Amino acid sequence: MAKLIEWRDEYSIGIEEIDNQHEVLADLVNEVGDAVQQHHDARSVREILARLAAHTRDHFAREERLMSWLGYPLSRTHQLQHLELAEQIDGYQRQVARGEIDGSELLFFLKNWLIQHILGGDDKFARFSAQNGDPMEPIFPSARTKGR
Repeated sequence: MAKLIEWRDEYSIGIEEIDNQHEVLADLVNEVGDAVQQHHDARSVREILARLAAHTRDHFAREERLMSWLGYPLSRTHQLQHLELAEQIDGYQRQVARGEIDGSELLFFLKNWLIQHILGGDDKFARFSAQNGDPMEPIFPSARTKGR
């Protein structure tokens, strides 16, 4: 099966820890895609979607801590986007649990939200981060900022 999201260099924002998390999210989106396209049972799709939701929440929390640490001026707007996306994923989880999901709608949503999340918001934060020093050590001790 074709992957929903083929990771491309343009999706890297230059913050290693965040980029690694984005790649894991893309892998999970691809797992959901495989399960739906191969007509796995609803339980399998629910389990993968639950892992995606948990990883997404963790990723969002880490991004928000970093934004707060840096004093990112658009952090509240970005946080509200995170909240909206998390609620949408929760809604899809409920639909899958009830057997009321259109697989193509779910896959369209998952692919688009991740790419839009990266290119439509995280990239702006990465530019702000690059202009305001390397804040990674206090937030993500193992992370480093890559030059863009």
